[in-house]
Amino acid sequence: MAAFYADLAAGELDAACGWWTDDYTAASVEEWNEGGYGQQVASCPELLQNIVDTLAIVGDPAEQLAVTDLRSTAAGPAEARVVVTLAAADEPETYLLTRTDDGWRINGHEAGDLGPGQR
Repeated sequence: MAAFYADLAAGELDAACGWWTDDYTAASVEEWNEGGYGQQVASCPELLQNIVDTLAIVGDPAEQLAVTDLRSTAAGPAEARVVVTLAAADEPETYLLTRTDDGWRINGHEAGDLGPGQR
């Protein structure tokens, strides 16, 4: 999770998207477009760019996306829940991770104040 946010804060959107599973990417793009959160997007990098652009309205996205706390618990042999607190977040984000052949990847989240709804 720290690597995802570091990539996102650095504007490395393709690298940040590499931390997402294909299913999570598809669901997030669909939810973004259906939820009216902003400009319609066709890909993960476009979605993340919209989020970064929104954050930039109120300050430096790199400062806002700084991870200030990170806690994880196993939810099974190939699943984990990770609670991440960001510098700009009023509430922590909870992410669902799954172990893949490429390592741990983000497969879902429960809403905080930076992303679309619960998975």
